[in-house]
Amino acid sequence: MDTIQDMIAAQRGSLAAVLDTLPASGWDQATLCAGWRVREAVAHVTMPFRYSGPRFVWELARSRGRFNEMADRVARPMPRR
Repeated sequence: MDTIQDMIAAQRGSLAAVLDTLPASGWDQATLCAGWRVREAVAHVTMPFRYSGPRFVWELARSRGRFNEMADRVARPMPRR
């Protein structure tokens, strides 16, 4: 029987395989999430794997506890200077 870790690893692998075949232009395609392109949606769904617990709490605090505001802010690319 698969463990939860095995199932998570398989799901991550499946997502990586799909994203690996995405052409460069695909990252800028609109999604069903208002105002989000594929790149923001991917950033959102991969956030738990990229942010530590303390970093998540810090980002949530920066957004005054508003999860949707935080998710939108951290999913968007940083402006280039």
